[in-house]
Amino acid sequence: QTGQYETTSLTPLGKQPFTFGAISTLANKFILNTERFEIELWYSSEGEWLGLQSITESGGILRYVSTNLVDSIRTGKKQS
Repeated sequence: QTGQYETTSLTPLGKQPFTFGAISTLANKFILNTERFEIELWYSSEGEWLGLQSITESGGILRYVSTNLVDSIRTGKKQS
């Protein structure tokens, strides 16, 4: 996160399961590639961002999830 522009490519992978905790939904999955990283992105059928996942330089998994999904888990409502 240096603020420098990087060349990227975006590949749509179609509908695939996206799971977080007890929530599971079919989502549109994309892969965003840079020279150094591959980032998995998931969006709902309505275009709402659901989450992303990537492997860090140290080999760890970095995952961000929409607060709407987290709220769904807390309230017990199933994400559509």
